[in-house]
Amino acid sequence: MSDSPLGLSEYYDVYFVFALAEYLNGDKKSAFRHWLKTEEYGYGKYRYDSPISHFDSIIGKNPRNPEIYLARAISYYVRAFSIGRGEEANRYCNEALNDIRKAEESGMKDDYRINMNRALVLEAIKKK
Repeated sequence: MSDSPLGLSEYYDVYFVFALAEYLNGDKKSAFRHWLKTEEYGYGKYRYDSPISHFDSIIGKNPRNPEIYLARAISYYVRAFSIGRGEEANRYCNEALNDIRKAEESGMKDDYRINMNRALVLEAIKKK
């Protein structure tokens, strides 16, 4: 399994359940890191049920965690990508950019994944 962001892995479901167990056990820092890893490994790409609503509830309880904002941004981008074109896809791309900004403002401003994901979303908007 590669450790590179946005590289697909068959273990994304394991990371998601592992993060949920950590969160319920009180280890939120590890849970947030693993949920982000889940999205980077393609969790939302092959699922009908989008993880966006899951991240909405986690952000509601932990509004200052940058990793969850970035995870939700990736979810928005994946959702927009699966829709293709149109207003709904553009709305998801704009939501992704908003969450990337929030992740940056919440403490990830020097993390390369901020600019990498921002570039992916902006490229998707340009193509739409």
